[in-house]
Amino acid sequence: MSRNTLDITPTPRILRTLGEIPFQTWQCIAELVDNAIDAFLSDTSVEDRDKRINVTWSNDSVGASARTLEVTDNASGMSIEQLQNAVRAGYTSNNPIGNLGLFGMGFNIATARLGEETTILSTRKGDADWLGVMIDFQKLIDTKKFDAPIIRRPKTNPDESGTKITISKLKSGILGELSNKESDIRQRLELIYTPLLSNRDISVSVKGKQLRSRNYCVWSESRYVRYNNQNVAARITIDRSLGASLFDMSRNCYLSQDEAEEYYIAQQAGESFPTNIVERDKRLTGWLGVQRYADPNDFGIDNM
Repeated sequence: MSRNTLDITPTPRILRTLGEIPFQTWQCIAELVDNAIDAFLSDTSVEDRDKRINVTWSNDSVGASARTLEVTDNASGMSIEQLQNAVRAGYTSNNPIGNLGLFGMGFNIATARLGEETTILSTRKGDADWLGVMIDFQKLIDTKKFDAPIIRRPKTNPDESGTKITISKLKSGILGELSNKESDIRQRLELIYTPLLSNRDISVSVKGKQLRSRNYCVWSESRYVRYNNQNVAARITIDRSLGASLFDMSRNCYLSQDEAEEYYIAQQAGESFPTNIVERDKRLTGWLGVQRYADPNDFGIDNM
């Protein structure tokens, strides 16, 4: 009997291969925190509660084989269908514009990089149990199937909601970093989440210590130096429009000039853009300035 198609579904080994991508430990933790942040930002029902994300891991007093890393949040949680999609490599329900996660791959990359087993549990307000799955990479490889058993854990408080990710059988290199670089990991996360910690009411804690924003210490915009007979401010705020470009949400990238021109020609002929193609403004924002490290006279900055 002739065949017209071939099944090219990858084997579960692809999940373990993702763990070979050389992400650092703090990057993996940040990816899981990003997913929790996205859950808060996309859900208006949590406005009236404390929004908490906790990252913790076992101490050295626990045997290496039993140590775990856990990331929890108290967002609204997920249904079993949402949970299924959340752990599928390459799936995303997020609009890539305005969300933080790595386009559906971040969860798989981060968890595979950290350890051999991952348990993800989620619950919504009113649910009787925590529902989730346990992903054991070796078992998936042995069975050559992507089937993961559903697990249930009873809830003590029916109003509780959120998601818990527990990674076990941590890799040896990860164990060493967690033991020796706790302060470095915390400081790195504080730097990258400073905008969120400064402007959002979301609390992120690492090993029981709440992250604090690390805002740059810079000179006032009223300070300046004279250069070529002009005043150059010590801090220059940047907010510049770079024009609009076509963005492909399915590929998570801007179109090249040639690709965009084809769509614009079709639009002039009366055709609409496909649903995955949107026109998006490009904007450069931020600031450029002199950071305060020494006496202002060392920089030749005048007082106003």
